[in-house]
Amino acid sequence: MYNSAPKPQSFRAAAREWRNNRIMRRREAQRLRRVAIMDELIALQHLKRRAGLSGRSERVMDENKEGNEAPLGYALVTGASRGIGRAIAVELARWEVPLILVARDIAKLTSLAADLVTCYGVKVCILQADLAKPDAAAMIHRTTKKAGLKVDVLVNNAGVCTHGELVESNPSDIQRMVQVNSGSVAMLSHLYGKDMKHQRRGRVLFVSSVVGAVPAGPGVAIYAATKAFEKALALSMSRELEKNGIGVTVMCPGAVKGTEFAKSSMTESAACWKLPFYPRSAPEVATRGVRALLAGDPEVYPGWQNRVFLKILGPVLPQRITTLIVEFAWNPFRFGMPQMPMQKNGEISAKNMGTIQPTEQTSEPVLPKSTQAPQWGLSERFPPHILTLPPEVPQSPAKEDI
Repeated sequence: MYNSAPKPQSFRAAAREWRNNRIMRRREAQRLRRVAIMDELIALQHLKRRAGLSGRSERVMDENKEGNEAPLGYALVTGASRGIGRAIAVELARWEVPLILVARDIAKLTSLAADLVTCYGVKVCILQADLAKPDAAAMIHRTTKKAGLKVDVLVNNAGVCTHGELVESNPSDIQRMVQVNSGSVAMLSHLYGKDMKHQRRGRVLFVSSVVGAVPAGPGVAIYAATKAFEKALALSMSRELEKNGIGVTVMCPGAVKGTEFAKSSMTESAACWKLPFYPRSAPEVATRGVRALLAGDPEVYPGWQNRVFLKILGPVLPQRITTLIVEFAWNPFRFGMPQMPMQKNGEISAKNMGTIQPTEQTSEPVLPKSTQAPQWGLSERFPPHILTLPPEVPQSPAKEDI
């Protein structure tokens, strides 16, 4: 007798169908999220135009007013001359967010600002500052306050790295790395975070590293420690400022191609740069970070490999295995026995000592020289505004008590 009942589906077919449905659900969720973010941005831009045309500018521009009726303020991006910082500045300009670009290279800042004004028609201010100085964060905050610039978005991107064993590193390099990666980041977050709390609005983005999300980073010990500090600070601030309507996001990228990190840290032959499909480009990382920043997500890990390692393998693997994986990935791969750091006369060899180099991009992608504003863009072009820090006042030595 003919049996009309359907045959049971094989396991392979069921797995294939589940995977296809999962991909479709993820794509649909991403599409809905993009639409929501785009609608929110368009609403903000329409609000800005209505506020400027309805004669309510004084009430809307009031910095002490609570709520989201005021137009979007400036986004301050540190380390914006090259690398990930430059890509984040370009991505924010695409969202028509006015920018304050901070870096040491004033020539690259000027060139980037001119390109952003030409291509996207946003307001751009540039500020030359060295975050290795202990008072740099306070001077930057004082300068923007004096210029009347309201910062609603803070991007802590500037960072430096050195490769080598901690005991062989230069003390000045260690001090500089701790100040740039931790000290200035904490002070900028404190100063601008207080302003955002008073306004009850704002966003903060910390550019950490995948090395800071693991227990240890042999070969880049200080860099890993400072990035772990940055991640812990971001997650703590996210919880503290959540009740005030402020979103704090930490981004932990892995290997980013097209930057100077591999050359400055002497890791060109490391495994992380050789793995297929692992290194990400700076624009791709910036896009993920800015979208997570606008959405208010607390964490974002560009690259599915990093998410699998940190979210799935990391919690179940022993700490020593995780440390060995990081050591293999972020250190040069060599055959044979490692060279001993001690010479015959007992002096420490300086061959493997690293030097501080900015982890920024060497060759910048050329922006399209398009003079056509976006669909909801600003029609008027504003030339870049150059800010200057106040001169340092020399402190007189204190008199000794007799």
